[in-house]
Amino acid sequence: MVGRTPEFLGRKIEKREVVLTSLLILLVHPIAILIPGAITLAFPDQLSGISNPGFHGLSQVIYEYASAAANNGSGFEGLADSQPAPTGLWWNLSASVSLLAGRYIPIVALILLADGMARKPVVPMTTGTLRTDTGLFAGITAGVILIMGALTFFPVLALGPIAEYFQLGGV
Repeated sequence: MVGRTPEFLGRKIEKREVVLTSLLILLVHPIAILIPGAITLAFPDQLSGISNPGFHGLSQVIYEYASAAANNGSGFEGLADSQPAPTGLWWNLSASVSLLAGRYIPIVALILLADGMARKPVVPMTTGTLRTDTGLFAGITAGVILIMGALTFFPVLALGPIAEYFQLGGV
């Protein structure tokens, strides 16, 4: 960062906080979702567990890992994840790794971030303080979250339905 160090909740935001926040927001979920999805799509043995071959299967695979990383427990259904080894074993193990990474890495990063911020001395409010009680802060935060999520996941999420539309004879 160049210039004046920003403040948040009465404490200075420095390099360590920026790195932990970047790890938390920008890297954990894309790694926990897109990398296992790419590995699954690269090997035909794992693809035998997909009930919808073709482009719909791409959406199935990505949703499986997104659901695991978000810990919501839903599924696209049609995967052979309840089947015995080797098909079901791959789905269960890879989704478990995605679930663990999606849950525990952000928790550890947030605890480290909170600990670091709590140890810092409180600085008085100035014109450089980032106020969190305004609509502008809420709007910018929501906008950044939506834009980063769209830029990270929209290409792979849109690829399946768009390709399937053209395969079925769309205009």
